[in-house]
Amino acid sequence: EPDIIATTSGAECPYFGTTILDRVLHIYVRRIFQFLESCGILFLQDLWFYVTHIMFHHVPYLYQFHKIHHSAYSPVFAWLAHPVDHLVVNLGSFAVAFMTFGNPYWVFVLLSVLESWSSVSGHDEGTPHHIHHKGSSQRYGSIYLFDRLFGSY
Repeated sequence: EPDIIATTSGAECPYFGTTILDRVLHIYVRRIFQFLESCGILFLQDLWFYVTHIMFHHVPYLYQFHKIHHSAYSPVFAWLAHPVDHLVVNLGSFAVAFMTFGNPYWVFVLLSVLESWSSVSGHDEGTPHHIHHKGSSQRYGSIYLFDRLFGSY
């Protein structure tokens, strides 16, 4: 395993000097920005999902696409959706978040796994998404951050 402190040159650390402390600070500052970027991705992904999901429920033309998802309720049918609904709501939330903040691959993989698990397990009895499918005007987000903020949880 390479020694990251020894291999990080001063040229790669334009805001810090060349001492070991400066190099360590550079590494930790970079990690802090990566963490903030990851939080931004989760924030924007849930915001996009929340807003577009509400639109697909309350705009009659858009609901024509979304009602396919609500036509069956079972973990087996978790991904049942019209292509327009799936592109705008599901894939759109990922695309907007990752195009805005870049693509830290591990966040993309983690979010993909969590979303897939949530989508399938969320269609079980007694889950927050189950409440949504019972006709409630609640639980529109993917991680429910904005549902909690705007009182729709």
